[in-house]
Amino acid sequence: DRLAIPTTAMCFDINLGCSGFIYALAVANSFIVSKLYKKGLIICSEKYSSFIDKDNRSCRLLFSDGAAAILIDKKKENEFISFDIECSWANDEDVMGVLERMIHHMWQSISVDEECLAHIDTINQYRATQGEEPIEVIVPELPFPRVSYCDAIRIIKEKGGKIEWGDDIDAENSDLLAVDLPQFYFLPQWPMDLKPFYIHHIEGENGSTGRQLSRGFDLNFGRDELTSGGQREHRMDVLIENLKDMDLDPEEFEFYVAGFRHGVPPHAGWGLGVERILMKLTGAKNVRETVLFPRDRKRICP
Repeated sequence: DRLAIPTTAMCFDINLGCSGFIYALAVANSFIVSKLYKKGLIICSEKYSSFIDKDNRSCRLLFSDGAAAILIDKKKENEFISFDIECSWANDEDVMGVLERMIHHMWQSISVDEECLAHIDTINQYRATQGEEPIEVIVPELPFPRVSYCDAIRIIKEKGGKIEWGDDIDAENSDLLAVDLPQFYFLPQWPMDLKPFYIHHIEGENGSTGRQLSRGFDLNFGRDELTSGGQREHRMDVLIENLKDMDLDPEEFEFYVAGFRHGVPPHAGWGLGVERILMKLTGAKNVRETVLFPRDRKRICP
């Protein structure tokens, strides 16, 4: 979700650069690419069999129709704005606290600002012409509810949803969670199998099936995911083992792992899509409605 890959061309180069920020994108991109490749959604030519070229930090991809299809979504764009934080000496709960306090401040500020409320009235006037219910800014209570992945699976099953432990929570099952959780709530401690190699885990924290849990989390508003985040793995030996467990070659991630040899403190972070927040504030049904010039598979200019 955090890295939108252009799909206007079926074959293209991604320049991953050399700055620390671009390195972070490269890690996310490499993980996404490797997963899509294993699902048969990306075809790599023999020349570009490595997802990251160690010399020029670039990769060349051929997308199959399936890969293009998964990016057609009301919550997806090829270009987006994101609030991102990374915090040293912090765990997942610390940065969830930062996130919920920030959102609470935003909603509270908007609820008493006359100019903001005037904009909400304008939106509601338009919604009335479309036969839609008015929106209102409901200031969420702190702290936001925490519904662990294990509890979420149990709740979905109790409501008749078809899901098993280890599955991703799709839109249909998110609707079942939203029945009792229509506002903001966290989904922490996802299975490690569903998270990138750089997400932290604690040995002995296992799910109901005995499989390893992670310190990764999502923030949802009703059925929709707004944020993905978690505590990052700071132990170099564990990073390397995580890569191997996910059938990834540690040598291709040397650019990321190298810095950890000098020692890195525990750290955590998240990325919050600005347009997704605007969707919730304005009642928009499609994220592209909250962007002046949205870029997608069919529109890249202006």
